[in-house]
Amino acid sequence: MNIAIFGDSLVAGWSPDAPKLIKKNQTWPYLLKSSIPNSQVFVDGQPGRMLSNPLQPKADLNHFKDFIEKSTLKNCTLLILMIGANDLPVKSAPEILNELNEYLKTFQGNKIFVLHPGIQYEKLPEMFSQFKNVQKVEAEFKQLKNEINAKIVELDSCIIGADGLHIGADGQKEIAKKVKEVMQEMKII
Repeated sequence: MNIAIFGDSLVAGWSPDAPKLIKKNQTWPYLLKSSIPNSQVFVDGQPGRMLSNPLQPKADLNHFKDFIEKSTLKNCTLLILMIGANDLPVKSAPEILNELNEYLKTFQGNKIFVLHPGIQYEKLPEMFSQFKNVQKVEAEFKQLKNEINAKIVELDSCIIGADGLHIGADGQKEIAKKVKEVMQEMKII
């Protein structure tokens, strides 16, 4: 099975304990690949990525389309997205939903969206101050989750790490486990 995974720092594996990426073999995309025999996983995770941001060329729908159009990805039968958290401070929930569905409609095949488990606002350090007042947008987006044109993976907020936003090693394992369970429910593995 060939799987394309696209997203932000939660796909790239940003450490909640220090401003750096965790080891690739500890990220949930790698752990997922390791748990599915004969699978290939193509990952494009970028810290700070938004669904659309004119200041970041690697953060837009055209970059995503290029990613899924690569010849190595043409045989992918599953797309997994985990993106949108960085959009919370600057967009409304309906805008985020519409942009996310634009991404999803460009892929022909099975689709999974991994929903951020929830920001822990009391833990946010100053470097993530832009997220301190997004509770309302985050709650509204979660209310719209049934309008996302993909199977949803929901996560428990206990996997959020020390920075209130990112996911540590145990959380990475939990995401891989939950995504695999959804794949089994979808009968694609």
